[in-house]
Amino acid sequence: MLEVRNIHKTYEGKPLLNGISFTVASHELVCLLGSSGSGKSTLLRIIAGMEEPEQGSVWWNGADLAGVPTHQRGFGLMFQDYALFPHLTVAQNIAYGLKIQALPPTEIDSRVREALHTIRMEDFASRPVTELSGGEQQRVALARALAPRPRLLMLDEPLGALDHSLRVRLIEELRLLLRESKVPVIYVTHDREEAFSLADRLLLLHEGRLLQQGSPRDLFLRPANSWAAEFLGLGNRVSGQVGPEGGTVLTPWGVFACEPGSKLPGSPAILLLRPEDARVSAQATGANNTITGQVRDCVFLGEHFRLELEAEGLLLQVYSQEIIQPGSTVSAYWPAENVLLLSE
Repeated sequence: MLEVRNIHKTYEGKPLLNGISFTVASHELVCLLGSSGSGKSTLLRIIAGMEEPEQGSVWWNGADLAGVPTHQRGFGLMFQDYALFPHLTVAQNIAYGLKIQALPPTEIDSRVREALHTIRMEDFASRPVTELSGGEQQRVALARALAPRPRLLMLDEPLGALDHSLRVRLIEELRLLLRESKVPVIYVTHDREEAFSLADRLLLLHEGRLLQQGSPRDLFLRPANSWAAEFLGLGNRVSGQVGPEGGTVLTPWGVFACEPGSKLPGSPAILLLRPEDARVSAQATGANNTITGQVRDCVFLGEHFRLELEAEGLLLQVYSQEIIQPGSTVSAYWPAENVLLLSE
């Protein structure tokens, strides 16, 4: 098991990583998720031994890795640019790290065949990597990282160089390949879709701190605060003030009942109103937990229509099962159990 303990790192005098601690269990796929500059890649380099922390340590199965060079840690690395050798074939690229380990030729051939089978590219062994598509190159880079049989695999934005349509198609394939490898994985990304699709557990980094960790479902249902909800794209955020009684928030668009929180009456509050939880009606109403506005746009998304509403300066999105023409006035109601009071 990997243990990261209280890692600190500064860059140009400013904190880059501030007390990061977490573990990665056997067969677990952990995603480091955060915006650019949150310290994700630096943390990966520290785990790999490519950088030294200013404070803290990295442990593997109870042994401190301080002083252990990168090539002796037994960790596999895969970066965004793949770093494939253009003058070598697919099989030669996969074999490169095995030759550095000075393995017997028969062992190298066996592992290359095994890696090609894992990525389902047995017929591509002799093909130059320059003749491969972006998705095929990504699979070869993964095979090269897996061939030495690492005890931990680390991937730094491996799909970042691909266009969106190809990335969407490869996420499912990558998840299956990583599951089949049975190697613990740390996956770095800034993309919520990748993280939610791949991770057993998410670590959300913000300004060098571990803001929240848990399963994708945990973070979806209970984002740590307003920033997390915005970054994860979870829905509309509405500002207000905690009412005189627990479990209510006063907003410019009316009173909202929600789960009681720890905030004092009169203190600022932010509500999370998810588009999928809204009950849309063509009847304007002044009831609690309701926002009435004018439809600015209506987009068909297959399973539903996405409406963009404008309500007294507030822009929000809700989903409807029926098409509603722009210019129409509608009301969106959220049951109290679906209204989340966020921390600021």
